[in-house]
Amino acid sequence: MLERLAEYMMDNSGNLSSPNNIANVLDANRVPTNRVNVGRYISYLRDAFVFYEAKRYDIKGKKYLSTQAKHCVCDSGMRYAVLGTSDMDWGRMYENAAILELMRRGYETYVGKLYQKEVDFVAKRGSALVYIQVSDDISSESTLERELKPAWEAPLSYRRPKAND
Repeated sequence: MLERLAEYMMDNSGNLSSPNNIANVLDANRVPTNRVNVGRYISYLRDAFVFYEAKRYDIKGKKYLSTQAKHCVCDSGMRYAVLGTSDMDWGRMYENAAILELMRRGYETYVGKLYQKEVDFVAKRGSALVYIQVSDDISSESTLERELKPAWEAPLSYRRPKAND
């Protein structure tokens, strides 16, 4: 079960997921489990530095959400060794590289939620807050707009606390 979970997480690196969703997928693929075990194994994989987690952050409500998170693999070479290079999703691999670099630079990293839109990363270090979108191809105008719109709207909805707040 742990091996199948790790493979699934490597294949879905950069996608929002929850222990419940993953347990349902594994169960449907004849790997009997439940959300409690999946959650426990995910925490073991994080503790072993196989994966890092970016929790969700409600930008407008300025609160952390516990429903879903993105997990990134600590080493894309390990992902290639386990899964091979067929069906590579370069966008997710670029997201994976971006979150690792943000963490290396000392940022707390979150997945931004703004209404029904997603900001790939909300990076926070001290009072600095940065919204980051990652895409492998923005050559079409519609893709560029779809990718940038959440990040454009995010700073408008975020209010920094005043000195007395």
